[in-house]
Amino acid sequence: MDAKRRRKIRNTAIIAAVALLIAAAVVCLNMIADVRENGRRYQNPPEYVQISDEISTHGYDYYTSPVLVNKYSSRRAHIRAMIRTAYKYKGDPFVNRESGEPGKGVDCSGLVMQACYGAGVDLWPSNPYRHKYGEDKYEWESREIAAMDGLKTVPYEERKRGDLIFYANKEDVVTHVAIYLGGGKIIHSSGSLGGVVITDVDYTEKAHVCMVRRIFN
Repeated sequence: MDAKRRRKIRNTAIIAAVALLIAAAVVCLNMIADVRENGRRYQNPPEYVQISDEISTHGYDYYTSPVLVNKYSSRRAHIRAMIRTAYKYKGDPFVNRESGEPGKGVDCSGLVMQACYGAGVDLWPSNPYRHKYGEDKYEWESREIAAMDGLKTVPYEERKRGDLIFYANKEDVVTHVAIYLGGGKIIHSSGSLGGVVITDVDYTEKAHVCMVRRIFN
């Protein structure tokens, strides 16, 4: 083996080692950030929706995503759990009024409810049972979530990862909800796009962003 080839192999190995070190450093920094936030158990102020280690179905029979956080989890970890749960549905078909297990199809508010369950958040009285079997108005559960107490309304310019982005039609009636991922991207279940997808916030001209509401405050 000539010297040139040996140098190339050595350089490739060095680059790979550096990449591994950087990845490990990122993981460690995230862990340190979580620990710093964990001086006490993370909980929203009392005027906002409360966070729990368990999700109740309030006596009804419906699926709730497993809670991916515990009493030691930080705010950052709760947001990660919410988005991680939403990603489990990526590629699933859009099915109106559904909010069940991954693989079976969900609509926009169904996805949001299940993502919130994964982060220990119950958006009650919005729930999968009411959404599927309730009055006709509960087909548009996104409107109920948009209007509920316990979520903080923030300016669009101040949106952050984990916020809920609501869309309205020309009459300013809420018709859709998505989860903001950061960087101008959202994850949502779209009827026009066929299912759970990641898109830009301004993915359509048929609706406009009308509200941003924050779960984790």
